[in-house]
Amino acid sequence: MKLFTKGLLLIAVPSVVELALLGVLFDTQEQTAQAAQWVSNSKQILYQSSAIVDPLLRQAARVRTGMVVGDPSFIDRHTVWVDLGDRLSNLETLVADTPQQAERVRRMQHAIEAYREQANVIAQALRAGHNVSSFAAQDTGALPSQIALFRDQLAEFSSEASRLDAERSAALTRRHERQQYALIAAVLAVLLVVGGGAGWALTAGPFGSTKVPT
Repeated sequence: MKLFTKGLLLIAVPSVVELALLGVLFDTQEQTAQAAQWVSNSKQILYQSSAIVDPLLRQAARVRTGMVVGDPSFIDRHTVWVDLGDRLSNLETLVADTPQQAERVRRMQHAIEAYREQANVIAQALRAGHNVSSFAAQDTGALPSQIALFRDQLAEFSSEASRLDAERSAALTRRHERQQYALIAAVLAVLLVVGGGAGWALTAGPFGSTKVPT
């Protein structure tokens, strides 16, 4: 084999191996970045879902207070409904890739909309000086029926979100480990290829191939 050809092989073989290893590393890094994004989304989903229920419960308490004292100003809280709607819309966006969770968010939206319509009817009745005892008679549970439905859907949603968060966090840990193993393997492989190539060049070069005359 000519020296020029040997030199080309010495350069080409390590380069091909390095490109292959870089491809594996980039693929592993991409998978790890995707897993990290999933975990980040899961944390955001848990935070957003935990921050929804308190404003709704406070509004329910104001509606009941308004019925007791006969004052619609306790009920007229437009910003509360807007804020709740925005929070649920944001939550729906975060779980768009999980149909079951997205359906739970839509059920929560429907429950809130139904309760908002009822609260508006009560406020209008109070402003008109009408008796709202019929609404009070229906509202005898610990929570209004729409909010109880909302709470049940939120509990299921939060339980599934916690499960997905744990699952995605475990997947991220595994991918971090694979990334480290791939990096170590790449470094070792490059060292072996370069070292083997250098040894082959020395043994197969003009001096290594010289025969001793007999």
